[in-house]
Amino acid sequence: MPSPVRLPSPREHEAASRFYMGIDPGSSGGMVVFSTSGSYALTALKKGETPMTPRDIWDWVNDAARFAAPLGGIRYAVMEKVGGYMGVGAGGQDAHPDGSSNRASGHTMFAFGKSTGFLEMALIAASIPYDLVTPQAWQKAFNLKRGKTEKKTAWKRRLTDTARLQGVPFSQKITNATGDATLMALYARYTKEGTSHADPSA
Repeated sequence: MPSPVRLPSPREHEAASRFYMGIDPGSSGGMVVFSTSGSYALTALKKGETPMTPRDIWDWVNDAARFAAPLGGIRYAVMEKVGGYMGVGAGGQDAHPDGSSNRASGHTMFAFGKSTGFLEMALIAASIPYDLVTPQAWQKAFNLKRGKTEKKTAWKRRLTDTARLQGVPFSQKITNATGDATLMALYARYTKEGTSHADPSA
């Protein structure tokens, strides 16, 4: 089951809170909502080997939107715009035209497309404005770039460590599943308010 969304406290209702959301739509990704006054929620899209169902996704997004409604709702969400491809590059190497390695089977791509569609429809149904943003765009805001020889596990760990250093007051631990989404939620605020991504309490 997805992690519950924490209800805003009366003190938070008195503050001029603004809510933002970040979504990493991959099977090992997650969703994060945070407010500028300290209210938060985060969940991985997969618990163990069990992915969230479409109903789980909708319940979580709808709960987040409903709890943020007294404070003006979720102002803006950012979901990562990513894609895979099928086929083998020149010389038998798994190389994407942009030089990255992101080859996927037809089954994986289909499942990813379905999950992304569920997430987008949940945002639309909950009336949450959102944009699809490339990894290069939001990572640049945090001065992040994956090294050519950097393994995926090391890269994910670096993203997660960066998210933990941003000062967001989560009581739930930011994990590799929610690190990217945390940074995207901060990027959403940075995009809309022009505040420094390194100062989420401003």
